[in-house]
Amino acid sequence: MARFSPGDLVYVDYGEHPQLIHERLVLSHVDGLDFIIASPDRDIYCETLDVSNPDYVGFHVPPAGGPFLLQLLEFLSMVLVGLLRVTIDSYSVTGEQRQQLNVGVAVWGLLWQMLIRGVTTINGC
Repeated sequence: MARFSPGDLVYVDYGEHPQLIHERLVLSHVDGLDFIIASPDRDIYCETLDVSNPDYVGFHVPPAGGPFLLQLLEFLSMVLVGLLRVTIDSYSVTGEQRQQLNVGVAVWGLLWQMLIRGVTTINGC
């Protein structure tokens, strides 16, 4: 059974400087670890999607649930940050306290985005 299915996304790092992570859309399974993939610039070719590929310095897959789950979590995080800002506005706090709370909410929102945008690493690569 193939490790990936058509429609799955994977992210690869070829070791460029500055670092650039490349998105790959799996189109079909060829054999073993080889898959037909599409790149965002519409290149279509066969690539070995595994940490054993010597061209990779990093190989990542998105969290379970794929792109729909990421979009849903991003939307919910925006709603939550908005609710936190409304809650802050409903309390009588000084300008400095309000600024500190807003910075806290912004940092929290950024950390949450990083968490849900994070990718799981395969075999520590």
